Amino acid sequence: MNIYSNLLETYGRKIDLVKIQGTGSSTDEVAAKADADKAAAAGVFAVMGGPAQTRSFAAELSRKQILCVGACVTASPTSILESAAPYMWGVGPTPEQGGLMATELVKKQLVGKPVSFAGGDLNGKPRTFALLSYDTPDGKYKASWDAFYKQLGEAGVPLAPNGHVSYFLNLTSLASDARTIANKLKSIGATTIVFTGDPIFPNYLTHQMTQQGYFPEWVMGGTVLADTNVFGRTFDQEQWKHAMGLQLVAATNKLPKNLQDSYTLYEWWFGKPPVRENGFAITEGEVQLLMTGIQLAGPKLTPETFRDGMYHLPPQTQGPKGLNTIVTWGDHGFREGTDYSGLDNAGLLYWDPNDEGPDETGNEGKGMYRMVDGGKRYLLGQWPTEPIKMFDKASSVSIYEGSDVPAELLPKEQPVPAGAPAAK
Repeated sequence: MNIYSNLLETYGRKIDLVKIQGTGSSTDEVAAKADADKAAAAGVFAVMGGPAQTRSFAAELSRKQILCVGACVTASPTSILESAAPYMWGVGPTPEQGGLMATELVKKQLVGKPVSFAGGDLNGKPRTFALLSYDTPDGKYKASWDAFYKQLGEAGVPLAPNGHVSYFLNLTSLASDARTIANKLKSIGATTIVFTGDPIFPNYLTHQMTQQGYFPEWVMGGTVLADTNVFGRTFDQEQWKHAMGLQLVAATNKLPKNLQDSYTLYEWWFGKPPVRENGFAITEGEVQLLMTGIQLAGPKLTPETFRDGMYHLPPQTQGPKGLNTIVTWGDHGFREGTDYSGLDNAGLLYWDPNDEGPDETGNEGKGMYRMVDGGKRYLLGQWPTEPIKMFDKASSVSIYEGSDVPAELLPKEQPVPAGAPAAK
């Protein structure tokens, strides 16, 4: 926050960072509402973070005309963002946007071809698909995932009978819930499971499925952190070596830590590495979103001027052409109608249980996601029909190293402002 406050135009406004301690679990609706009321009582303009598994936190902030930015609206359905506009601001795609990209990927790359990436006796069989989706007890995502499942069928994807299975993330019953879901999926008998969910439940579920001898192909259709190495290493490796899917993270996240934008920005300004080396990349995105909107709002800052500034912001790209993420809000022609969330394109990745390297916290270990085709990304409507080389180590990348780092991804030298701590 300190960096952006000094580098961006705030029109004389001083940014005060107010810390609000959460009082409940990630699913506690009553505590979440109380925490939102506490933020309102503090007179804040915007909140970053919060209990992502509740509706009431972001909803209460919106009702009180306070912006909810980043993690507090992670993977919120489009209908919620639309009804709460201009108060909710997500970074990644909505469930509906992820579903559209996953449907196109499945239709163009997998449908009509025999199973190739499964285990057991499934390879060579005609593909049939099931959808495994996460939801909350109050059904926050039900409409989104029902629409996704229907969309798959309308696209000609062969769905197994009763092929939509949903689960709740109940931390007190993970093991028993995993047995139940594993039994359901095995009884359905699909060769390929499209997964949209969280990063914790798969640890329990994949071990259960391996115990039951069921090794389908896995297609990640847009997940929250399940596509990170730090969580992928906790999944059953015999099971997860059959996993592939949407790559939402930027290619810059596959650089060595000391070359990543969030790391080098901090080091450039303060003259030393980030204090929270395990969290600098997580927090930087939502801080950047908030501060960009504050600058673009102009001299009069309101939720409406914040929205107008963000909607007029040209597409934000990061990385060389073909590998670059594209991020927009509003209507820039990448999606139908108003886009209430940020990321517009995606690549493809797969899990390699034998690859070695650092996870997102810097810990060296075994098991890495590899970016297919060097990390090439596609907008909706542009996924190719010609076969993409999946599970091909020669044409994929886990971590850019040495001379393999594209020049466009390398940090650019910039003079340090006189007011920066590093200048002293």
